[in-house]
Amino acid sequence: MGFTGCRRKPARTGCSCGDSAAIARASAAGSASSSLQQGAGQSGSASGGTGSSAASSAQQGTLPHAGWNGKVSQAFSGNTLVYNPTLGDWRTHNGTDYTAEQVTAVAAGTVTAIADDALWGRVVEVTDAQDRVWRYCGLEEVAVTQREKVTAGTRLGTTGNVPAEAQQGSHLHLECRKAGACLDPEKN
Repeated sequence: MGFTGCRRKPARTGCSCGDSAAIARASAAGSASSSLQQGAGQSGSASGGTGSSAASSAQQGTLPHAGWNGKVSQAFSGNTLVYNPTLGDWRTHNGTDYTAEQVTAVAAGTVTAIADDALWGRVVEVTDAQDRVWRYCGLEEVAVTQREKVTAGTRLGTTGNVPAEAQQGSHLHLECRKAGACLDPEKN
C-alpha cells in the first residue's frame, strides 16, 4: 500500500513538495537565514537568533467542518524550512499539526490507503472528489476501512504518535496533496 506524492528526505535534499531552489540556496549559504523558521512555534536562525514566524504555533485555526475541535499546534510551512527537533534537521513542514483526541474527515471521499509508516505512524489517506489526497498521520486507533466512503465529519480514529514529530507529543499531522504538490490543509 504505497502513498502518492513525495516521501520526506534528509535535510536540504528537497522533495516534490518543497522548493528545491530555496533549499539549495539555504544549503549554499551554510547557515540559516531569515527565511528559515525553527519548528514547534519557535522562530529564529540556526545560531539561536530570534525573529517572527508566519507559521507560528501561536496561530490557531479550525478545519472546514463545524464538528472539528482541533487547534493548530504547528502550521504548514510551504516552501519555508523549519527546524524539526525530533529529527535534528531543517525541512519543510508539509502539513498542519493539530491537538485533538478524535480525528474526523475534513472532506467527503474514499479511504484509499491505511498503513503504518516509519516516520508518520499509522496513516489513513482519503481521496476526495477534487482528487486531493488527505493524509491523516499519527493515528493510534483507526475507525475506518480501506475503500470505505466517508463524509466530512466521519470519525476516522484517535490521535497517537507521529514518530518524525515525537517531541510534540500526541497530535494529528494532516497533509493535503494534489498531483504530487503539498497544499495548505487550512486553505483547501
